[in-house]
Amino acid sequence: KNTIHETEIKVVSLPQRKRRLWRGVAAVAAVLLISFALYLERPLLQSRLHPVELTALKAPVNQKRVITLTDGSRVWLNIGSELKYPKTFNGKTREVYLSGEAYFDVSHDTAKPFIIHTGTLLTTVLGTAFNINEDKNKHTIQVTVTRGKVSVANGNKLLGVIIPNQQISFNTLKEEVVQATVNSNAVVAWQQSDLHFDDMSFGDAIAQLQKHFNVKISFANAKLK
Repeated sequence: KNTIHETEIKVVSLPQRKRRLWRGVAAVAAVLLISFALYLERPLLQSRLHPVELTALKAPVNQKRVITLTDGSRVWLNIGSELKYPKTFNGKTREVYLSGEAYFDVSHDTAKPFIIHTGTLLTTVLGTAFNINEDKNKHTIQVTVTRGKVSVANGNKLLGVIIPNQQISFNTLKEEVVQATVNSNAVVAWQQSDLHFDDMSFGDAIAQLQKHFNVKISFANAKLK
């Protein structure tokens, strides 16, 4: 009886002043935490509240188009291709959207990376020249560099970084990537209205001719393909 109460847990109430102090500290911490979270989410909130208005430029089936963007970058659109871009690049990046094939000569700006969205593929550069070709029939997207260095990613997954005369080919169905050394001048020859056929089947060559001249070419003998 004399010692049993010595092991009991004693509950000591904080003085009123200390309780107010801790409540104040907790309130300040909560405000700081919410403010930091809002700061991190600010770009996403701004993009949702103020979506960027895009201008669409589409090259007709029998004509190429050339456009100079507000940052000085130039884009050559192959026939039947489409580019969506903002009138001005106001954010921390310069982002455009491509469907089809285009050759880019991007003005150098280390503070604002230039990003091209082609399906799920993201091509990121600071200032360089390269070609992107999306073939929806073959389910492939090819990125070929003629000058500088280019980073290619599928969403958040980096596929590779390539330099002049290197190409990344991505299969959008199988999500397979192949990196190879190529003749970049031959790849971008369409820009000068030239066609180069090297190590290519006759069927693939005919497909390019059909696209280039907007004509239909049929095979009497399918084996010729």
